Amino acid sequence: MYDIDSYELIFYFRPLFKIISKMWFSFLTFFSILKYTHGFNAIVVGGGPVGKLSAISLALRGHTVKIYEKSVSNKDIDIDKYYNFVIPERGIDALDAFQIPYEDVSVYVKNIVRHDFIKTYTLPSPESISISRNDLIGSIDIVLNELGVPTYNSELIGADLNKNIAVFSHGVEKFDLLLGADGARSLTRSLMLMHDSENMSICSELDDRVFKSLYITPEQLKSIPGYTKDWSNSFHVWQTSTSDLICPPNIYGGLSASFVSKNGYFDDNRLPPNFDYNSITSQNERVSKTIIPSRIGYNSVALLGDSAHTMLPSLGAGVTAG
Repeated sequence: MYDIDSYELIFYFRPLFKIISKMWFSFLTFFSILKYTHGFNAIVVGGGPVGKLSAISLALRGHTVKIYEKSVSNKDIDIDKYYNFVIPERGIDALDAFQIPYEDVSVYVKNIVRHDFIKTYTLPSPESISISRNDLIGSIDIVLNELGVPTYNSELIGADLNKNIAVFSHGVEKFDLLLGADGARSLTRSLMLMHDSENMSICSELDDRVFKSLYITPEQLKSIPGYTKDWSNSFHVWQTSTSDLICPPNIYGGLSASFVSKNGYFDDNRLPPNFDYNSITSQNERVSKTIIPSRIGYNSVALLGDSAHTMLPSLGAGVTAG
């Protein structure tokens, strides 16, 4: 297990690094197209933060953009409490540049609290915010609606990438640029491999860890020895030899926890007091996986986010990999 020191704290701020870092890296792959071409039809496959931020960038450059997302958010599943990004200063700058209104649905992270065997350590946090995935997408949607960028509930089911034709569950679309931001199980990536099997390969590697999301209530947080009022605005870390409990704060006053376990063993000896161990064991495990394609572009197609590089949940990212 990692022993956190001042040089390794950034390790726990990976969740939105995968969005911001991959977004900027992927932008470079088609920046020359955007620079010298205008007014083309772009399709974004995937309605997550990466896909929608990319759609804003395209729309602001004067292109016609459509977003296709196969899933519909189910607010009955209170995922806002379970799945939070921690966005560092660079990510905040990117959201500000796109005028994303995140302030009312995010928490400013004041400190990093490490719960050790003997004592609790509190360290100042680098500038960052914590925000749920749903709230982040909802904030991005406000800007997309202002720009007139539509999102369709339709699944990509096939494509001819040589003729720039995409087939969705609702029908056929022609495109000048297609961005595949459709996650770890990306069909866009699979279609690229089918079209360019001689030059493209995919490396897939399983981690030895499993991942679960859970929620620490405000009452549970207050029952932890050493509690101070700043803890509801702090990033918390518990570690054992077999597991990590990584907990950014959320707007409900509790913590949105990521429980990462080695070899499927969940050690409850270091969990917060009054913590319901069954809330871990009753959830489905997600297997960690890294997926790296040898290339992220083909003709007028580019991969973004987890489609371009699925990261390990044990690094605090790629939580949809399972």
